[in-house]
Parts: sequence; structure tokens; C-alpha cells
Amino acid sequence: AELALETRINCYRHMVSLDCCGHQLKEDDQHAYQKTGECLNALTFLQSVQENREFRSIIYWVSLFACREVTDPRDKVYGLLGLAVGDEIGMVEPDYTSSLEEVFYAAAVGSIKRNMNLDILSYLAGKRSAQLPSFVPDWTHQPDFRNYELRLQSFHLFSAATNTIARVKEIATGTLAVRGIFVDTIRENPFPAEAWEEKFDKCRL
Repeated sequence: AELALETRINCYRHMVSLDCCGHQLKEDDQHAYQKTGECLNALTFLQSVQENREFRSIIYWVSLFACREVTDPRDKVYGLLGLAVGDEIGMVEPDYTSSLEEVFYAAAVGSIKRNMNLDILSYLAGKRSAQLPSFVPDWTHQPDFRNYELRLQSFHLFSAATNTIARVKEIATGTLAVRGIFVDTIRENPFPAEAWEEKFDKCRL
């Protein structure tokens, strides 16, 4: 499959090169040229996913593709399980009798338990369903991933928890208990009615 992908990308690159055959594309071929370019972009992106899958968590991939449309919303998680590597393989078992909220919950809890960290909290963005616990991302209302991808790539720059691991216990459905240290208390939310993007811009300022 990897060889086939590389071969197809090289073929598309050859096709979209205006000088590869020593002549310019005719006006009638512009539509085909555009479609070929779109295919090249898509295949190059897939190649990047393939090359980086072992360095990313399954939650990263779910968030990356969350803005894509699917026939069954549960496939926003189930459809990407094949990208899992290492300890994350089998983290979630597909079960189409589960509700969408149950699928998202299973993915979040599975990520915490398998990776033994709380990185899942950095994926909370956008509008949220009231049916989801506060620590579970809502991938049906995910904003453009590029808006917050940078912070996800910056995890290695921070170490508030040093070398400790997250020991989490599920004390009830939708409720987790975890050990931590109280640092301060947030008294109020200064941006209660604004969209996530507006909050983000103000936080940057």
C-alpha cells in the first residue's frame, strides 16, 4: 500500500507539471488539471499521515479529521482507529449500538488510561454537547484544526506535571477522579458568551 501511494503521487506530480511533456495544457484541459492538482494534494496529505502516524496519538488524528463529514458520526472515531499504533491499538472497540456521546467518552477515557496523561484536555475546543462530560472533546463541533494545532505540537515545551503520570479512576459514568495539586481558583469566566476563536484571540492579546 505504501509503494502504491508513492507511485500514484509521482504519477500525479508528472501530470500536473506543465513542462513535463514539453507543451502547455490546452484551455479545455484546465478542469482536468485542477482536479489532478486536488488529487495530488490529497495524496500528499495521506502520505504525510502515513509517515507521522507513529508519532501522534489517535486523539490527534480524530481531531485533525473531525471537520470532515461522515455518514455515521461515530465513524469520526471508529473510522480512524486503523491509525493507532503501540499501546493505543485496541483502545476503543467499534460498537455501533453505542450512542455518539458514548463513543466520544470511550475514546477520551481510553486515551487517558492508555497514555496515562491528561493531554486530552488540550483538545477541548469549539461548541459542546451538554450530554458530554467536561473532559470529553465534542468532535461533531470541532473548529478548524489549524487554529489550535500549534499548541498541540508544543506539548514537549511544557512540563507542569514533570515526570508524573496521570492515575485516573472512573468513579461513575462521566465522572473521573485524579490526583493533583490545587494551584488557584478561577473566580469567573471573562468571555462567557463568545465563540472559541474570539476567546483565543483575546487570550493571545
